[in-house]
Amino acid sequence: MKNSSFGLRTRVFVSNAIILCLCAFLAVGFLGFAIYGFMFTYDGGRISKNYETGLGFVTVYQLQMYVNKIQDDLLQGDPAQTINDAETRSFIDGISETGADVAIFKNEDLIYVNGEFTEEGAVKIAEEHNLFTKNSSEFYTGSSGSVLFSCRPIPGGGYLRILFSDEGLNNIIGETNEGMLNGIFDFTVSILVPVSIAALIIILITNIMLSYGMSRDLVNPIYRLSVATKRIREGDLDYSINYRGDNEIGALCEDFDQMRLQLKESKRLQKAYEDNRRELIAGISHDLGSPLTLIKGYVSGLLDGIADTPEKKDKYLKTILDTACDMDKLVDELFLLSKLETDNFTFDFSPIDISEYFDNKVSDLPMLTGSTNMECVFENDCPKGVYVLIDKLQITRVVKNIVHNSVKYNTNKNPKLKIALKYDKNYISLSISDNGPGVAPEDLEKIFDSFYRTDKARSNSTKSGSGLGLAIAKRIIIGHNGTIKAELSESGGLTIVISLPVHNYIEEVN
Repeated sequence: MKNSSFGLRTRVFVSNAIILCLCAFLAVGFLGFAIYGFMFTYDGGRISKNYETGLGFVTVYQLQMYVNKIQDDLLQGDPAQTINDAETRSFIDGISETGADVAIFKNEDLIYVNGEFTEEGAVKIAEEHNLFTKNSSEFYTGSSGSVLFSCRPIPGGGYLRILFSDEGLNNIIGETNEGMLNGIFDFTVSILVPVSIAALIIILITNIMLSYGMSRDLVNPIYRLSVATKRIREGDLDYSINYRGDNEIGALCEDFDQMRLQLKESKRLQKAYEDNRRELIAGISHDLGSPLTLIKGYVSGLLDGIADTPEKKDKYLKTILDTACDMDKLVDELFLLSKLETDNFTFDFSPIDISEYFDNKVSDLPMLTGSTNMECVFENDCPKGVYVLIDKLQITRVVKNIVHNSVKYNTNKNPKLKIALKYDKNYISLSISDNGPGVAPEDLEKIFDSFYRTDKARSNSTKSGSGLGLAIAKRIIIGHNGTIKAELSESGGLTIVISLPVHNYIEEVN
């Protein structure tokens, strides 16, 4: 569907303006046509018809036009000579068909007379009205008839005067004075009715076309919105309106579609949250159920007298204590993760020289790993003086969780751990790599989920853990406005890459 780039408000205004302008144009056109027909339309070849059928005031204007035509022709040269021109004489003689008398004077000399006019009669009428002393056109009417007098200057000096006298003209004017309104009404109706019908048809067609265009651009998208609303109400969040227009309706449809996408994303997040919550509950149940079962078994052994020696009692009690401590640690980690995910955790940030900080941490790696046979390598490519806003205790927790994870699942006979620190303009990058079995590529994003363990980890009962270490590490790094991701190392193991923004950089002074 073709969409208009104009706004609906603009289109409504333009549509109304077109209708108003069309009405005004038709009204002015009709008025102009009426004026032209009343006052200036005549048949030059049938003077008598125009004269006999015209309305009174219209006849005067038409007659003046004939007189003006005669004067224009006569003034092409010497009036006394041009009066004999065949075309001019033919036009003057045509007036005689109306029964009117015409006399033409050059100054006071009569150069043409026709009809029942005689030279004495023409001069007499002219003198009666003092026409020889007037230099303008005038119209007279009385009981004896009507007189039209027209005077024009002759180039080079003098005046050309035309005297038009006719008793019939007086009768027409007299009739007009009595029935002028009737004549005008009849003539007007004869023109107004067809013109009005044509105008109404034009306005109606124009209005239908404009209304159709407006309704098309309104009804179609509203129908689509209605269908989309019904589909979404039924749970189909993949249904798109697929309407694009540079107007208010187009903007509404686009906003509606954006709302649909946000609702779809919200539903996806809600489902992910519900799935994560179920997994969390299952993980908590599993990780608390097993130690509780173990504690119950050892307590039962003590109560039943199975631990019948002091050594067995000490072993049972130590196992119960260690298991209870593990449960306490799990509860602490759950509490910490909950606070991190709900943004209720307060970090103790301070600007730290990150290169110096990790140089000091290298000596603590054997303690952090809990392994004496793992080879640890630290590569520091970050200059001193690069400061990062960190919570030292929580960043230490992140490194400890990652290193413990690497040590726990590394089954290589010669385990290795490599920590590399790099600086790149506004960020520092910390990567921790091992040469363990790694994880499947599809599990790289999932290992940061709460209680997530790969199949290998689950199948190895000796490598138990809460499954919260990497989830806590991710939330801590996010709280530092950084990023954390998992990659496969060159040796096939796992690499965790952390990126943190630089707070300030001070060049080392040599």
